[in-house]
Amino acid sequence: TRWSAPRAVLAVHALFVVTGAYSRVYTGAHFPSQTAAGWVIGGAFGLCGHLALSASGLAARLSDLRPMRRAVPAAGLLVACACCVLTAYLLLLQVGSDPLGSLPKARGACVSSRG
Repeated sequence: TRWSAPRAVLAVHALFVVTGAYSRVYTGAHFPSQTAAGWVIGGAFGLCGHLALSASGLAARLSDLRPMRRAVPAAGLLVACACCVLTAYLLLLQVGSDPLGSLPKARGACVSSRG
């Protein structure tokens, strides 16, 4: 398929992504490997979503709807994604893994590396 967004929009988006990732590492909120894993997971979700919308023809049908009618499926998708994230978090807690357990370690590493 063809890119529909202008290159300038994609460049600005890429700048925000890189700046956000750098800030997460710089502030000690994440290790660089966690940020890279987030990029890979986000890219995989984006690709799967693009392929699913393209294959089903849903993107074409949604573009024919008025903006308010387009918002309903988008809101449903957002709720579904939030439920998936919450479920993954709760499952990790059940198996004894604290998903936020690396936060103090990352902050400590960041502070110690600054001197």
